[in-house]
Formats: sequence, structure tokens, C-alpha cells
Amino acid sequence: MKKLLLIVLGGLMLVSCGGTTSTSNTSISFDDVSIIAPDGTPALALANYYAEHVSEGSTFDIKAGSDPLVAAFTSGSYDIIVAPTNLGAKMYNSNNGEKYLHYQTIVWGNLYVASKQEIHSLEDLNGKNLTLFGKNSTPDIVIQSLIKAKDLDIDLTYTDDVGTANSLLVSNEAEYIISAQPSLTKLMSSQNLYTIDLQDVWSETFSQNSYPQASIFFKESLKGKIDSILEALSDSVVAANENPEQTAKNAVSMYQTFKALGEDILKKAIPHCHYQISDNDKEAIELYFNKMNELSLSAQYGNKLPDENFYYSI
Repeated sequence: MKKLLLIVLGGLMLVSCGGTTSTSNTSISFDDVSIIAPDGTPALALANYYAEHVSEGSTFDIKAGSDPLVAAFTSGSYDIIVAPTNLGAKMYNSNNGEKYLHYQTIVWGNLYVASKQEIHSLEDLNGKNLTLFGKNSTPDIVIQSLIKAKDLDIDLTYTDDVGTANSLLVSNEAEYIISAQPSLTKLMSSQNLYTIDLQDVWSETFSQNSYPQASIFFKESLKGKIDSILEALSDSVVAANENPEQTAKNAVSMYQTFKALGEDILKKAIPHCHYQISDNDKEAIELYFNKMNELSLSAQYGNKLPDENFYYSI
């Protein structure tokens, strides 16, 4: 992944989560911060930040898979890590070195049930087989939690990734799949599909906005020193919702996979990616983790709820 130089922003005296002023006069500027994000919806949410604050020379990396993110948490090699929310909590609970704090959840789910058959609710899948990707990860946790809460009988078949799940649906080897944005929008450009928004089902079932899929984390040692940068990342998420067309334009220049999807697909997908800046992250995160615990998957967030110090707000 190419390295990029960030535009300098003058240092500011910034406020910590406790509302007190940082004891250090040293703030980190845009040109000095290093960021890593996973591909897909989390990176897409930051396309506006990329366009406004990034140029040749410093570090804004986009990586596929969880291994680079785990390595980043373990090594402390990045100042800011965008990652699955449960992975950030797991690393916070287990890391004896540099800890990373939770700033904000930015992706509140990008998962949909898709089928060529007419479907209107999850209950329509009762007694059927559903193909999904990511065993023991977010798609699995979400669908198993909903199946349990609704007392449904749905058989689950696992595949490696969302692309494979999509292909199985196209080839009629799977009748019902879980897909994800933005690849689902690409699929729907050539297929007549029915979909169920799993974020809406989660909200209706558990009386929560949605599940906290991906979040921004930053080094604890930078607490109070990069608030302007964190705010700029939040602004990028807000701008994605407000102007999907410009966000899509920025995204295709940001990452080759987005270029391959194209501006039109990204523009159509962004409103369905459930980008949001919320005030109830802690409540939603703890509900999400408790659902994992009910599925005997507490290891996915580090076997205990993170303490109060995990949560940071400007």
C-alpha cells in the first residue's frame, strides 16, 4: 500500500475524555499521524478524510483481512486503527503494551440477506438454509443472535468470503445468502434480488440502533493530542452520508478495489452502509458483546467487557 503525506494542521490544546485539558502542550499534526483501515465499508467511510488531508509521503494504509489489524494493535505501529469493534476490545483486554482506546463507532452494519426468491422477513427463512461468510465473526454473530432471539430454525452453511457467497447465489448453488455492502450493490446491478436489511432486524429485535460493527481506535499515549484528527475522521463519515456522490469520487482515487467497483456503484451503496456517529456507543457495544457471550463467543471481545477507560470522547 502506497504511503501518503498528510497536510499539516497546527497543534491545538485539546480536551481529554474527562473534560480536563491535556497536560502536554504537544499535539500531533496531520502530517505525523499514521492510520490503518480495513478495506470495504470502513475505508470507504474515510474517503473524504483521504481527499482533504492526505498527500504523498506519510501513512494511510488500507489492508484486507484481520491479520494486518491484529499486527498493528500488537506492535503499536499505527497511531490510529480502524477495526471491527470486538477486535479493538479484544486487543484492549489482552494487550499488555500500548493500549488503544475506542473513539467512535462509524459503521453500524453493512449486512443483508439476499435471494432471488421473494423474501420479506427473517421468518421467511425458517426451515431453510442460509449461506454466509465469516464463521465466528460479525455476520455469524449477527445472524445467530437473531435466530436465537426469534426462535427460528435456519441451517447455516459457511463460505470463505462475501465474493464467494455472492457467486454461489448467482450460480443457484445457494438460495439464500448473507452479503455485504458495497459488493451487494454491485451484485444487484446485474441480478434481480430481494433483500432483508439485518441492521433493521437487529434494531427491531433488540431495541438498539444497530450493532457496532467497526470503530476508530487510537493509542492511549496520544489521548488529548489528536482530537482534531479524530474529529476530521468523524467529519468524513458525516460527509459520506450527506454527499455520497462526492464520497464515491474520492474513494475511487483512494483504493484500487473502489476504482474497480466504480463511482456509480459506490454512490448507490453508501446510503446502505449504515454510517453514523452515535452518542450511545457504550450501551450498544455492551449489548453486542453480551450477545456474543450468549453464543459462547466471548473470546471474540476478550472474555470481559472493557472497562470505562476504553471509551474516549472529545
